[in-house]
Amino acid sequence: MKNLKKYITMPASKIYSWLALGVGVEAVSIALHSMAPTLGFISLFGALSLPGILIVLLLRLKNLDGLKLALYSSILSVLFLMLTGLSANVVLPQYAYIHPLHEAAFGPWYTAWLTVLLALTALVNRAKNYGFALPRFSGAAFTQIIGLGIIPLLAALGASSLNNGGTNSFTMIAFGLIAIWATGLVIMQKRVAGWVWPWAIFTIGLAILWATSLRGSFITGHDIQLEYYVFRLTDGPGFWSMSHLQDAYNACLSITILPTVLKALSGFGAIEQYKVVYQVLFAIFTTGVFAFSAKYASRAVAFIAAFIFISFPTFLVDMPMLVRQEIAFGFYIMLLLSLFDREQSILQRRVLFTLFATGMVLSHYSTTFVTTGILFGTYALLLPRTLLLARKLRSRRAAAGERAVTVGVLIVMVLGTFLWTGLYTKTGNNITAQVNTIIKNLPTILHGATSSETSTYSIIKKSKPSKQAYVDLNASEQKALAQQKLASSDALYADAAAYPLKAVTEPSIPYTKLGTWLSQHGVSPTSLNTTAKTGYALAVQGLIVFGIALIWFKRKSMKVPLDLMVLAPVGVGLLAVQAVLPMIEYGLFRMLQQDLVFLALPILWGAFQILAWLKIKSERLRQSIVMSAFAVAFLFLCGFIPQLIGGAVGQLSLNNAGFYYDAYYTSKADTALFNWLSINYQRGYPIKSDMFLRMKIMANTGITTEDNLTPGGISKQSYVVLANENVTQDRVALYYKGGELLFYKYPTNFLDNGKNLLYSNSEIKVYH
Repeated sequence: MKNLKKYITMPASKIYSWLALGVGVEAVSIALHSMAPTLGFISLFGALSLPGILIVLLLRLKNLDGLKLALYSSILSVLFLMLTGLSANVVLPQYAYIHPLHEAAFGPWYTAWLTVLLALTALVNRAKNYGFALPRFSGAAFTQIIGLGIIPLLAALGASSLNNGGTNSFTMIAFGLIAIWATGLVIMQKRVAGWVWPWAIFTIGLAILWATSLRGSFITGHDIQLEYYVFRLTDGPGFWSMSHLQDAYNACLSITILPTVLKALSGFGAIEQYKVVYQVLFAIFTTGVFAFSAKYASRAVAFIAAFIFISFPTFLVDMPMLVRQEIAFGFYIMLLLSLFDREQSILQRRVLFTLFATGMVLSHYSTTFVTTGILFGTYALLLPRTLLLARKLRSRRAAAGERAVTVGVLIVMVLGTFLWTGLYTKTGNNITAQVNTIIKNLPTILHGATSSETSTYSIIKKSKPSKQAYVDLNASEQKALAQQKLASSDALYADAAAYPLKAVTEPSIPYTKLGTWLSQHGVSPTSLNTTAKTGYALAVQGLIVFGIALIWFKRKSMKVPLDLMVLAPVGVGLLAVQAVLPMIEYGLFRMLQQDLVFLALPILWGAFQILAWLKIKSERLRQSIVMSAFAVAFLFLCGFIPQLIGGAVGQLSLNNAGFYYDAYYTSKADTALFNWLSINYQRGYPIKSDMFLRMKIMANTGITTEDNLTPGGISKQSYVVLANENVTQDRVALYYKGGELLFYKYPTNFLDNGKNLLYSNSEIKVYH
């Protein structure tokens, strides 16, 4: 298909007439959204697009295609909503508005600021004419639009089917189509229109996210439980305050003020937003990885780079449960994109960087800390060259103009982080606590001991205690902790030692007929799944190192900007530091997911070079081979192939069983428990549960429980709440010391003999 375009021009007066109409429609929709869901959709769409479009016009950004316009308008709209929400939260209570973030107060406040933004933008651009390039679509183009658009719909149908006890076939088809379509696009790249590449990333990314986020009718996931809790703390009073909860989660406006004001404007609550809207936004933001990579490579290569980002295990499994980080990643991706956007002036780049850095600081602490480390490391490595260049050019300003990461960039990051986390929210102490812990444990670290999380993600595994040893150690620690809290040892059960805990293995999918056939022919499905995932991890890590070395040795011929070349080794260096001396509570996989924005290209360049050494001369063939390899890896990582053969842990997106389902799925039985506790729980008595049910109870009721079910740590006065896994499978799961995943068989007869059963349904039991 020829990528023909139609060019049109339009005077500013006409543009701003249409925008004024849009603002008017937005105002009416906000005022009347409670009367019809359609108006809620209109106000939601307007809130997430109109402010950003106006800011783009105000900044007079140049050469924005449809992709960049969508990226800039969506992320700047999010920032506008957070800032107008924060300003309403600060200003309106001074004028007797005691619920500044509820609809009655925030709707007019937001509309007023949107009108001011429209007027200011129109004034600045009153004499400007605008030109647009509109692509002409053929029948083949519409086929690609519709075909790719079906994939996220299939994923949504698959999640709905599983939620109702049905089949996972829709999701399996969606995952299969992702692998086939992604590979086909690269193979047939000469016939693919330019706009199809980002559309494919958006639809594929959205399908992957929805397959997990839409599981269950309620909040499903790990961190998202506390994210929902802090939303409720803000939404209830219609006011955000750190006094509600002095915790870093509550300092993230992405999960407090943002969903609250979106609810005020559209009527859609946090459950709908977290499950649907945030995933759409994050899918849009991931196309920024394509836009970033396309600055240095062809569209096909940029597509593969973005595919690597959205097929990484953290994206597949955890990102839909980290909605604060989804928003922060959007600002982070756009921050990098704006830093290296040479089409904009230096002033425009600096303004954009400041806006995106502000949004990231307000959205998520750990993403901000990692980004600050990346930028400081990049600047430090380039400092000798900067000084040499300044001497040669006899001007530091001329030298700075050659670089993206400058002193000003670092000042913005440090100042923004200090003002928000240090002064305003006073949540920067978690970094201080981490540093103190490192200093305290440094002798142990230097003698070779590592955390369980570090050993989990290391290429070279170190010997460690058995699972049973960990279970026994946890039980003894919980007993000692309980004894410290209780005034008398008689408050504990004297016969607790008669109920030992036995470690068991993590449940996995049984061999299917195909898996049984493979096993009979000498291929173990379990070994195949493990080998595939291990091979993927080794290949990615090896290609990162090789790719970085390659771009340094071939920096002249590859014409990669020096700042970008330095980003890669700095990112890897931070990963190494986090593995040995963890500075923040940030898993290595999450940090690598963040680094993949700029590490995906070195991975690909390294792979292409290896294939070139193997005498594969065709560039398109090399790209097709690499894309095919990552597509196959995706089928293993997303659970598609393990689902066909068995012998692996079940993915939440494909199963109503498995660890993630047991730990993070919120069922109707759970919500019945929440209602019962809210009415019947006698305040003042401790509640014991596993660590995963604990998060659900807190998020939905505000009741705090203790994550300990070991018989030796349960007092006679405490309530004990058993979750579905504890009741139906007599099994308890926990992360020991934050990293080692353990399972042990639970002696339910201990509770039957020593406590009274107060509440029971098909999945839940409550004892006292």
